[in-house]
Amino acid sequence: MLIRGLLAAMTGCLWAASETEASKSRTQPRVPGVLAAGVPMSPCPGVFRYERHNVPGGWAGVVTVPAPPTNMPLVLRVDLAIAAALTTKYAGTLQLQEGRRALLARLASGDRRPVRYTLRFPVGMPLPAVTRVHAMGKDLCRNWGPGAAGGGAATGGGLGGQGVTTTISLEHSVRPEPVLDDGPQQVHAASTTPKPPGTVQLFLQNDGDSSASAASTASTASAPADGVVASEDGDDDQVCGRPVHHRLLVAGGGGSDPGDWPWLAAVFASTSLGLEYHCAGTLVSAGHVLTAAHCVHRLSPESLLVYVGRHNVRKWTEPQAQAREVAVVHVHPDHQAVNYTADVAVLQLSERVAYDWFVRPICIDWTGPEALAAVVGRVGTVVGWGRDEHGHVLSPEPRAARLPIVSQEVCLRSRPEFLHVTSERTFCAGFRNGSGPCNGDSGSGLMLEGPGHTATSGPWFLRGVVSLSLMDGERRTCDLRHFVVFTDVAKFRAWLGALIRPRPARGRPPAAATKQVETQTDLDEQPIWDSDPLPNRR
Repeated sequence: MLIRGLLAAMTGCLWAASETEASKSRTQPRVPGVLAAGVPMSPCPGVFRYERHNVPGGWAGVVTVPAPPTNMPLVLRVDLAIAAALTTKYAGTLQLQEGRRALLARLASGDRRPVRYTLRFPVGMPLPAVTRVHAMGKDLCRNWGPGAAGGGAATGGGLGGQGVTTTISLEHSVRPEPVLDDGPQQVHAASTTPKPPGTVQLFLQNDGDSSASAASTASTASAPADGVVASEDGDDDQVCGRPVHHRLLVAGGGGSDPGDWPWLAAVFASTSLGLEYHCAGTLVSAGHVLTAAHCVHRLSPESLLVYVGRHNVRKWTEPQAQAREVAVVHVHPDHQAVNYTADVAVLQLSERVAYDWFVRPICIDWTGPEALAAVVGRVGTVVGWGRDEHGHVLSPEPRAARLPIVSQEVCLRSRPEFLHVTSERTFCAGFRNGSGPCNGDSGSGLMLEGPGHTATSGPWFLRGVVSLSLMDGERRTCDLRHFVVFTDVAKFRAWLGALIRPRPARGRPPAAATKQVETQTDLDEQPIWDSDPLPNRR
């Protein structure tokens, strides 16, 4: 009866706990809603539990999460709530029980046992209650219902008076050193968590393998907000291409704020050197990211990891980032690596992402004519982390560039080399003034404003994907004195629709064929095309 009653009290737990684990935290007579006097009930004993420790107050938390995939970072965030106001800035600590080096050695040996942390609370009483445990891009435990503020019936009241709630966020990361590729592969967006009105937040963060904490105090016991969330199964057409907020662009482009481009994705590849930032992508549905085929055609799904909702590419610990493994790499069946024909691919994610303020898809159902002539002269926007105007190989935060679309005739007359790498399924764009997408930007999308577009609300449509540029032989980098070649997404609408919305319709043929990558080879991509003669593209 005791075990049955304990399980009935659990809410919001995503992981089931064994009876053995649940019994470890019951060492005193049960009080409804608490383990012992002043100790809140954990909603997910298999993930988070309270244990007696030789610390002030006598209690600490133990967090248990699965081992991460090989060469992948492990970023853990624990959110707590307490019905009191903290009297200092100390918000507690989150530490590995076995130490970083021991953990990395164990994982390298193939030992996949769960990873355990000790959580030390900022005060002994009242104890905080867990509201969320988040690791590897998903929630392992959530409890934002009534009573999630801690300091339950047996706590004897809070330190800061009735009606005051303090929310605490503790974060810890363990990761291999990232290798940042200087190839044509980078793009990324991210964010910070919006808090309820009236909340003041302090966030302390360290670089590298680190522990970070945040504490905020609100005047009511309302649950922490996670942004305006459209459910994972929501209608993409209702949210696509519409950022919640947006910085106005200057004439030539410029920097960006978290959430400005919520469809930006970063594609990482696992290599012998570790996790490598490899290419850019664009979120086109909750389960699909579109990128350039030349970025991924030689890679297996198991070697790829996709991030959405990140902003600073040099930081791992961004709370709103969502990481997803790749289930299938769909390379267009017409793709030819030698001349970049049909340079488009779709990454099918192993798990759908959740839409919020910082993660939303772009619109791909182009409403205008597919003909290139309909968009010639329009100015598109490309956002990425590639080489900036100061020559930095990698821009820590995404930057936007605006560039006009030109006709095929103008592009071909500008340089004879373009004859070999353009076709009716590509287009050229650029001011030819040294600005534009460069090393690190392959796979980025070229966006156009749709009907009814406003400067702050969209909608934005995806029209192109950065494919290639000419090479500056002296500097060994992209030569932005010439146009950049884009894959024309509008010309692949039927193929994309069959992959992303595989709903059979009357009189339509089966879904388009796709090259599905099965084996991993080397990472010897060709980010920037040189001037050697190549066969004509289709």
